[in-house]
Amino acid sequence: MKFVCRSLTHLFKFTNVKLGRDQPQSFISAHTYLSTNIQTIKQLINQWPSLIGQRIAVRGIIQSFRRMKTNKFVSIIDGSCPYRLQVVLPLDVIGDTILHYHSTVDFTGKLVESPATQQSIELIAESFEENAIFDFSSYPFNKPTSSSKHPPSLYRQQPHLRCKTEWFSSVMRCRSQISYFIHEWFRNNDYTLVDTPMLTTNDCEGAGETFTVKPTKIVNREIDNGITRFFGKETFLTVSAQLHLESLAMDLCNVYKMSSAFRAEESHSSQHLSEFTLLESESHCDNLNKLLDSLEEMLICVSQRVSETLKDELNVINKFTNIPSLVDSFCVPFQRITYAEVVDRLSEVSLNSRLVYGGNLHREHELKVVELLGNKPIFVTNYPKSLKPFYMRGDDCETETVLCFDLLAPRVGEIAGGSLREHRIDVLECNMLNLVLIELY
Repeated sequence: MKFVCRSLTHLFKFTNVKLGRDQPQSFISAHTYLSTNIQTIKQLINQWPSLIGQRIAVRGIIQSFRRMKTNKFVSIIDGSCPYRLQVVLPLDVIGDTILHYHSTVDFTGKLVESPATQQSIELIAESFEENAIFDFSSYPFNKPTSSSKHPPSLYRQQPHLRCKTEWFSSVMRCRSQISYFIHEWFRNNDYTLVDTPMLTTNDCEGAGETFTVKPTKIVNREIDNGITRFFGKETFLTVSAQLHLESLAMDLCNVYKMSSAFRAEESHSSQHLSEFTLLESESHCDNLNKLLDSLEEMLICVSQRVSETLKDELNVINKFTNIPSLVDSFCVPFQRITYAEVVDRLSEVSLNSRLVYGGNLHREHELKVVELLGNKPIFVTNYPKSLKPFYMRGDDCETETVLCFDLLAPRVGEIAGGSLREHRIDVLECNMLNLVLIELY
């Protein structure tokens, strides 16, 4: 049994980009949180009743500031939580110093209860130190006006700076918590977390959508068909850990992994990422409904935890995309429908691309059937054999279909898929012979 899920982290379409040497360095920070007297905003909010009146130090990134008659009010974040802390800077303390938007500043002062209704506490600063040096001629995130905000595409182009923004820092904290909830569910259900190779010589399902890996320098290695190979044969970035997990599940019972996978698909869209987080599991299961129950339980459990504990983070993210309603849609029981029933349902509506039995479900079909069934997650089961890989177990009751599923989500489409495994060696060999796959496997 297997299910594969791009996980809830896939809902936050975050492209992992490594900062290289050629990236512009718009600031230099010489300070870290190694200083034990600096507290995070999250710590202050959680412990503020016991800290009122105490002298504390905090480090934050300036999000906004305004000048009044006797004080300058500075709003900062520090990445520990989605909340801002207001710092009150008396004009005799700030003097002629000019603070800049997105500067990182250390403030020291007294924590007091705030007279304003928007926050419970504020810091009356006694001293400060701006510990970032900016070249503002090249800094990409000048303070946006009230009528316009920087688009997410601009943030993605600056991977070393984007977490200075509230939106991206909330995305990162949500991803961290979602990963924790997923691991917690698997641990509570007796699954063993395993690591599998990122470099592999197998193409998994043989789809050919792989990235080839080779060294940048020529080295003396083994020759494969007249070509020098670093590992003696052609090597790829993994598209799936399926073959490893199937083997491990035979000895460890229930296994799973969650790490990056790579697909060299020609389509360049938000639905076809070259690198994404892929959650895969293998366990001993001989009933498709039990497999669906397991995945549904996991996603509902994780979604409820996200909805209950990350409301403020989701509110920040919602300024750019309507994620909360999508998370809430996973907190209700999922619906189940067969592929044949989907074809019948879609035959009654007008679509740009008509679906006939034996044809692949395109994104238009997926979103439409979800809409027709109340905009709730839907398991589509029992696809025709011709549409699925050879290793999926055939349905003994319907000889032309296999015991598999795709999970469709509102506004997204397919987010997970899986099947029961064909364990009969004679059937497997027959399937592989028909597809000329014996030598490959």
